[in-house]
Amino acid sequence: MKRDRWLWIVIGVIFLLRLASGLVSEFWEEDELQIYLLGLKFYTTGLWPYFGPDVVYTQTQIPGALQGLLVGLPFYLWPIPEAPFLLLNLLTFPALCLLCRYVEKRVTGFPRWLLWIWILTLSWGINFGTRMVNPSYVLIFSIPFFLGFLEMMPIYQEKLLKPGLCAFLMGLALTCIMQLHLSWVLLVPFILAVVIFLLITDAFKWRYIFQFLAGTLIGLITLIPTLLLHGLSVYTNSAQNVSFQTDNYLNFFTILTRLMAFGSWDAPYMLSGKTWRMMVIQDYPWMEPLIYIMVGFCFILVAFFIISFFIRRKEVREWGWIKWIMAATVLLLYLNFFFSIKGPSPHTFFILFPLVVLYTFYCFQRMLKYSRILRTVMLIVIVVGIALHIGIGMFNYHHFSLYKEREKIEQAIDKKDYKVVGLRRADQWGKGY
Repeated sequence: MKRDRWLWIVIGVIFLLRLASGLVSEFWEEDELQIYLLGLKFYTTGLWPYFGPDVVYTQTQIPGALQGLLVGLPFYLWPIPEAPFLLLNLLTFPALCLLCRYVEKRVTGFPRWLLWIWILTLSWGINFGTRMVNPSYVLIFSIPFFLGFLEMMPIYQEKLLKPGLCAFLMGLALTCIMQLHLSWVLLVPFILAVVIFLLITDAFKWRYIFQFLAGTLIGLITLIPTLLLHGLSVYTNSAQNVSFQTDNYLNFFTILTRLMAFGSWDAPYMLSGKTWRMMVIQDYPWMEPLIYIMVGFCFILVAFFIISFFIRRKEVREWGWIKWIMAATVLLLYLNFFFSIKGPSPHTFFILFPLVVLYTFYCFQRMLKYSRILRTVMLIVIVVGIALHIGIGMFNYHHFSLYKEREKIEQAIDKKDYKVVGLRRADQWGKGY
């Protein structure tokens, strides 16, 4: 009982650290600022946000009001610059806790405290899950989607969620993510896979279709006004983002390693860009050795996750399912980027984060016979990783965070004029929201 109380205290501290990390994250960069302006425009003008995030490459916008509402509604509850960050973290953190609970139930034998702390402090879950970019909001819905997917597939004999609830969650997540990020198309093959395996195993029930549709209809509530006003042409415009890329055949290893990095502390990405990295080290020299330690751990972990695929584990019945689902996911991503106008940047497939986390813990599970070494290594990674995030947060606070010009945002809220902070891309394009 005391141990559980200690764990919940640590989890509470992690929530505060994640919130602080989001508040001092990069804010004045174009993508972050534009997502924030979506909600600020809704609050200051009262105009319904018929469209969401911008797709810069084709000067289009994702249809639906969900993104604008998720950022804008918190201002009505508490009109301060930090309000959207508070709601974002209050939504993503319980979703991550749900993922922790699910992995804990499925990957047996793992120390509970280590599992929870590892997942809640993974660098990708902090980079996208706390800061003002649309992939952060995707996390809220991708976790219940993949839990529903895993429970509806014939992987586990004992189910943790009822099939009807799973179908509902998958439908809801699909139409919500459709309004947040173009990566929603990656979910369609997973839905088709569920249907196929339900038919093969004679587990298909017609009510699942109605439960799935019920979820999609609830998610569509914030999209329907856009469709009524602009029609299906909004998706004709979005089709411009499909572009055949002949050179994608070179990207297989890049896609594989970047996907596996979701389950590690991805220091190379956190500190990408030699100039930026040198600026951080110049301000905080104590971070330099930690950076090299974490880069080494990242490469080792990614290699470990890849090698683990080829190791047979007859004692774990579901391992075969999990590893082949992951292999199919890598292939799906590889094929997808032949038709994507955007290259395989990790944020474009962050939607797959929950699936990768589960896979990596199955990889860790076979190392439990070396539990003392495993615990030590993971604890070192966690401590060094948190220290790096603190250092990056201190650097961002002074150079890139909203606190650099917080008074400008306060002025925009008081005057009800979002343009004090900046212009929406739509203002420059002369179309959209």
